[in-house]
Amino acid sequence: VATRGKFSLGADAPCGPPGVYMSLAGITLETKEGTKVPAAEALRGKIVVLFFSSEWCPACKLFVPTLHTLHEVARENEVPFEVVYVSSDRDAEQKA
Repeated sequence: VATRGKFSLGADAPCGPPGVYMSLAGITLETKEGTKVPAAEALRGKIVVLFFSSEWCPACKLFVPTLHTLHEVARENEVPFEVVYVSSDRDAEQKA
């Protein structure tokens, strides 16, 4: 298992192969509505996709419809699935 900070990569990771485990203790997420929630609580028991993106990235914008379809299919099949958007935008103006 290769470890870098809070990340543990490899078959021995707690989430199973080919998993990436991240300790969520003390991490807060913001919902699209602006509500702040503890990550461990919001993501417990769910399949989590970390979507590293930015509003100014053309390739990222092209991928969003595919990610949306994946999310909808998961919801229709009652799969506990959550997408966490990790912004590469430098400030709020870039997100607009």
